[in-house]
Amino acid sequence: IESNLQKHQTRFISEDLINMKDLGEFRNVVTVFIEFDTLKKLGLIVKNISEAVQRFGGYLNKIDSGDKGNIAMILFGAPKAIERPYISGINFCLELNKVLKPLSNVKFSISSGEVFSGFIGGKYRMEYTALGESVNQSVRILSKTKWSEISVTEKVVKETISHFNFKKRGSFRLKGIKNQVMVRTVAGKGALDKNNLSGNTFGRDSQLKEMLNYLNKINKGNFIGLINIFGPAGIGKSRMILDLKAGLKEKDIYWCFLTCEQVLRQSLNPIKSFLSFFFEQKDNDTLQKNRKDFERIHK
Repeated sequence: IESNLQKHQTRFISEDLINMKDLGEFRNVVTVFIEFDTLKKLGLIVKNISEAVQRFGGYLNKIDSGDKGNIAMILFGAPKAIERPYISGINFCLELNKVLKPLSNVKFSISSGEVFSGFIGGKYRMEYTALGESVNQSVRILSKTKWSEISVTEKVVKETISHFNFKKRGSFRLKGIKNQVMVRTVAGKGALDKNNLSGNTFGRDSQLKEMLNYLNKINKGNFIGLINIFGPAGIGKSRMILDLKAGLKEKDIYWCFLTCEQVLRQSLNPIKSFLSFFFEQKDNDTLQKNRKDFERIHK
């Protein structure tokens, strides 16, 4: 009986929770709230949310229907830490915004910060969740968000500015939060831009010179092969690529940025993302608008 119970338990409860040794802890978590306006296709909506949560490494905390609307709460970084939770959270929302659009009006809010994540409740009923100011902030921002929008806080923008484009939504005073909160909306994935990076290159002059000499062979019509720049996160790989791009004499060179996702490991995803960016295909635009943009650029 016990083995059967454990077998069925894992269908409904994450193994990360079943194997947790501590009842709770304080950790940095990215919190995503989703609101949808209909229950008619609830089964399909929940199915799509659950599948996306699994792909992007999140945790579906709860789905609630009440006076605040139909809301789902997803955590990135709890109960299990993941790489780049901010980027995973936004990519998760971008994909779901596209997938859920035929089923319901939908909107998203994302915030991050230190929260208490763990089990709350009593002897007969207990749940795993996250509690903290950033969680409250995220759900309050959702009320200021329009349908099809993905609203984020300034902290989320700061952590992801080199990967996504954002538009200013406004500064709001939110219930239960002392200071006004600046809110921005995600405007799609962005290309690598020097304006998104801070600081200057230091101690890389010889490496840059070597790569520039190598790449200038393109002017002679030669195939130059491959240059691989590798190193730990934050060491300055993106900055070096931008300095390399700025130093090339030849102007008629096309640069293609194909971003690999460490969490979402789908076949050809970097190529699909690049083509969407190149042809200005935006999730929030209509099919007709995207087709018009595609045909304009394709000519």
